[in-house]
Amino acid sequence: MKWLRIAARALSIVGAALAVVGSAAATLIAVGFTSSGVAAGSLAAGVQSAVYGGATCGAFSVLQAAGATMCVAVPQVLLAVAVTLLVAAVVCWAVWRYREHAKRAREAAEGIAGTCGKAYDV
Repeated sequence: MKWLRIAARALSIVGAALAVVGSAAATLIAVGFTSSGVAAGSLAAGVQSAVYGGATCGAFSVLQAAGATMCVAVPQVLLAVAVTLLVAAVVCWAVWRYREHAKRAREAAEGIAGTCGKAYDV
């Protein structure tokens, strides 16, 4: 049964990591850092015109590079995989809890049944 707990933890960690990466990728696209450049009328375009103008550098350029190299489907795929892994982790945890409960109930029943019919020294 220990492997179920380990599997649940591993799936949770991997699922959470993928959810973070997928959410970050989706956020980049949502604020306007797309594969075709800064989206017109987006938050990124507003920051670029207000702060950087035509010459961008630093963090803005890094975010644009990340948005430009990312396919639009990547966030959706990562988030779908993350949700699947997190659901699998919950299922592993639930099965482990069910088996532990059944094991304890069986041990308790055997303990009670083992004392029936025995004579005790007084």
